Amino acid sequence: MRSASHVDLDYLLDNDRKPDKLPEVFRKSAPLPGGPVKVPVARYHDRKYHDLEVEHIWKKCWQLVCREDDIPETGDYHLYEIAHLQYLVVRQADGSVRAYPNACLHRGRQLRECHGKKATEFRCPYHGWTWGIDGGLKLMTGEWDFPGVREDVSQLPQAKAATWAGFVFINPDPEAGSLEDYMGPEMIAHYAKIKLQNRYKQADVVKVIRANWKIAQEAFQEGWHSLATHPQLLLQGGDLADLRFDVFGNWGRLGHVGVSGSSPHRGIIVPKERALEVYRQMADFNREYLRGLIGDEVEDYSDAELIEQSFNNLFPNFSPWGGWGRIVYRFRPYGDDPDQCLMQAMLLAPWPEGKPKPPPKPQRFLGADDHWTQAPELGGLAKIFEQDCGNIPQVHTGLKTKQPPYVWVSGYQESIIRNWHRLYEERLGLAEGE
Repeated sequence: MRSASHVDLDYLLDNDRKPDKLPEVFRKSAPLPGGPVKVPVARYHDRKYHDLEVEHIWKKCWQLVCREDDIPETGDYHLYEIAHLQYLVVRQADGSVRAYPNACLHRGRQLRECHGKKATEFRCPYHGWTWGIDGGLKLMTGEWDFPGVREDVSQLPQAKAATWAGFVFINPDPEAGSLEDYMGPEMIAHYAKIKLQNRYKQADVVKVIRANWKIAQEAFQEGWHSLATHPQLLLQGGDLADLRFDVFGNWGRLGHVGVSGSSPHRGIIVPKERALEVYRQMADFNREYLRGLIGDEVEDYSDAELIEQSFNNLFPNFSPWGGWGRIVYRFRPYGDDPDQCLMQAMLLAPWPEGKPKPPPKPQRFLGADDHWTQAPELGGLAKIFEQDCGNIPQVHTGLKTKQPPYVWVSGYQESIIRNWHRLYEERLGLAEGE
């Protein structure tokens, strides 16, 4: 099923003025079959599901840690926290990245309590046992009292670590496949030309939200909530109820190349010929805007690539926008509490190939009672997030009361959420609807 105002993407691509520049992956279509499904509300607040997520998602899935620019030099490290788990992610002398559980192999004391720069070793403050940034044992104080133990503690255990497009990822599962296989060829091909590794981080804001992380994420996995949540956006475009949704394994593509103007919920339907006209106008505007940022490199892009701003999701919680949209979302539990989460919004600005980038913007932390508008680096997005967060805690509260104890997820407009829960059930070993 498609919205009545949906314009077939092939029509736009067939009329692209630079067809030789168009990535083949843009033509791939993979809508999720099936119709509306029920999702039990217990998934959003029951401790049982939080604990299952730790075991089957946070200990088993590839997940975003930081940008490579956050740990550019040898010995720079990032303390990654997810639920009650912690990992030290460290830049090595050869430029690679390693990740270790943040615990001394003697008595388990945290080796580090925050991010840091240019470390040469990790020395436990408790008894002084010390490992190099390569994870190898350097000093075992009181070794005479631990006969036969050296071999067991000679190397810090490692989580798998990998980089992609300027991002750093880890997977704590030693049996996990590669990050590339997890992403899949469609996701890798979709982002290949836009060179996210060249972007510089102009904003990085993390906010505490009083709601389960899945509720917060779902607010950004469909667009048609604009009709009620962001009505001001309808003055300059459509209600986003006519977008295209594709599913490729762990990656969901939301929106892809959309054309503003139609508002199917209000009965406003733009003819496809007018849609093509708007499509080309948007491409021309963006081409000249981007020329001021990346120079003549902009000529390497088709019309579709210039206007694409899909808001995508890699299971479980990594959402980099496509095209020239600057937004990257990440959602995760706040500590070990299923009733609170952290929403992170990064803005990655285009930057010319080969030109030194500005240093990444320091991360700003906002508490549950702070407002997104206290982060001026987000610009107008801050007010949009305020509107979104006017729903999210209230959804969390409502789900604890809701009868019957399930929610409906639609077949078309919420198909990416529907697919996410399909993957969730597979990961946690749940029956459909459990």
